[in-house]
Amino acid sequence: MALPILNYLPVSLAVAYLLNAILAFAAVVLVDKVISHDIEAKHAFILSLVSFFAVPLLAPFVGAFERNASLVLSFVSWVILGEVILQSDRTTKLKVLVIAFVFYYLLSLFVADSVYAVLKRYLPF
Repeated sequence: MALPILNYLPVSLAVAYLLNAILAFAAVVLVDKVISHDIEAKHAFILSLVSFFAVPLLAPFVGAFERNASLVLSFVSWVILGEVILQSDRTTKLKVLVIAFVFYYLLSLFVADSVYAVLKRYLPF
């Protein structure tokens, strides 16, 4: 039995959300290497996968149809999961999370568009 969400989800959208999750993971790992060196990669991957793959996929089902609303929901889940999953003191976690989110957002503006252009050859966006 297929999940109802799969009926409404184009493959290209899932790939785009997965790319965002990978960019967020890279941002967390890079910022952590500069600031604290305390975050495990598997925790950063879980954080980015839930916040930037699962939350945007489910956002339209809770009434958040706009990109900005989805981004706000992703940020809220990012901070909450970061506080729960990541192991460090609170100020270091918040520094890493906020700086990584800003870094992710900049990466998504500049890198994601060029990657989408390459993927357009292979997937129907």
